[in-house]
Amino acid sequence: MTEREIFFEALDIATPEARAAYLQGACGRDVTLRRKVEELLKEHFSDDSLVAGPAVEGERAAAVESSGQEAPAEMSPASAGDIDTRADIYSLGVLLYELLVGQTPFDAKEMIQGGLDAMRQIIREKEPLPPSTRLTTLPGDELTTTAKRRSVDTSKLLHQLKGDLDWIVMKCLEKDRTRRYETANGLAADIKRHLANEPVVARPPSTAYKIQKASFP
Repeated sequence: MTEREIFFEALDIATPEARAAYLQGACGRDVTLRRKVEELLKEHFSDDSLVAGPAVEGERAAAVESSGQEAPAEMSPASAGDIDTRADIYSLGVLLYELLVGQTPFDAKEMIQGGLDAMRQIIREKEPLPPSTRLTTLPGDELTTTAKRRSVDTSKLLHQLKGDLDWIVMKCLEKDRTRRYETANGLAADIKRHLANEPVVARPPSTAYKIQKASFP
């Protein structure tokens, strides 16, 4: 997608969290493209927080891009062994997870303290909790703070994440790389389907699910 196409799509997204998630998927690791789109968006929104979510920082993304390496919490199972082109999808899933929950799927400090072998074992074998489930494990004050940052109460935040967003994030974090989205555009398209209340490809199809989506446009 071009810079203008991403910009016009982002204009139609109402919330900062959803807009940041869309930009993350549409721009991938192209930090320059993302910054250009964000600059265009700033001309239409008076509050810079409406452009990007609190958990995704441009400086951090730029550092990852310039170094050519991933932060430990963003390493994919492929990065812990064989490199694969879908490792970036895993990393995007980690960033989306952090954007929604305020935490990475696995604790970065714990991974570093355990050493390289323990880090690889966690990435390859341990299954991360879905975002909505991870929220329920946070201490009360952290959960309240996370919800306040998104201008909702805790129960509404849990409701927003449970369902499609859980499925989208967990598809990105699949251990089996063939089960992840093929491209960043595929991830962005599924986020767009979620925002339009259409069935997402990350979720196993069922008649009940399709009826639910058709009943609440």
